[in-house]
Amino acid sequence: MSLFIVSSDWRFKEKFKSHFTTSFLREFSNQWELLFEANAFISYHGFLTLRLGYVEKYVEDLYPSQSIQEQRYEGLRLAYVYDGGLLQSSFFSFLDSGASYGSFSVNVLAFKQPKTYKQTDFTFTSGILYNHEGHQNRLVAFSFGSFSFEVKHTNGPMLNRWEDQNDRMNLGSWQLGYRWEFESPSAFLTPYAKVSAGLHRFNLQQDYTTTLVEEVRPSIGMEVGLSIGTTCWWVVGNTSYHPRLAVSLSYVFNADSITTVEYFKPHTGPWILMAGIVLDIDHDLT
Repeated sequence: MSLFIVSSDWRFKEKFKSHFTTSFLREFSNQWELLFEANAFISYHGFLTLRLGYVEKYVEDLYPSQSIQEQRYEGLRLAYVYDGGLLQSSFFSFLDSGASYGSFSVNVLAFKQPKTYKQTDFTFTSGILYNHEGHQNRLVAFSFGSFSFEVKHTNGPMLNRWEDQNDRMNLGSWQLGYRWEFESPSAFLTPYAKVSAGLHRFNLQQDYTTTLVEEVRPSIGMEVGLSIGTTCWWVVGNTSYHPRLAVSLSYVFNADSITTVEYFKPHTGPWILMAGIVLDIDHDLT
């Protein structure tokens, strides 16, 4: 950061500088920040990119805000970037600190694209689910036909310990699933059921620097819900959109051994119930 004193009279400039101490003016001297990162990318048909990488920051003369940013946003980083034509989204998660951020946008010009959707080759799913403790979970899923891979994630202070903002939990799950739809071509509401199996992660951080809990457990789950709309109810370009209501129940194995921290135990199962709304975006890749 730099401080510029603009004046046509050098005497005014010197008078201005005399009003401030040397230590204050030094705060406006140049500071530098270096960022090193290495990434591996996987791109699918140009509209979906998955990224796994490592970020390292070096900052000179840290301000408090810079110190917090350095602690949060370095280390292993997992991310995706999605461009579905009408809807675009991205999400970046730092696995060491549990910090994350994302974006969501709408491209209104996509409505001018010709409607070319005929069949579903790939489905991208994004949604919000609330667990039984009231925490919001972000859902991202990729599906080929009836098979899916989905990720759920939530982080931040715990509602049952909201007064302590220094203790932050990071909960995530990675699941492989299979879905059945009881479909009728003319039905506006289509019930479905899905079974899944995978892993749940339980992480508890203190001040972003101290790990109190870091555990991964196998899990199984079941989901039921209603898909809203017919096959071509909402088509934009080569995509078809279907919101659905979902309720899921997961069972985490060996949950009793995850933690001895009492206020964290309500978040570790073994039963985890979630409900919310999600959006399926079917892509025609032909």
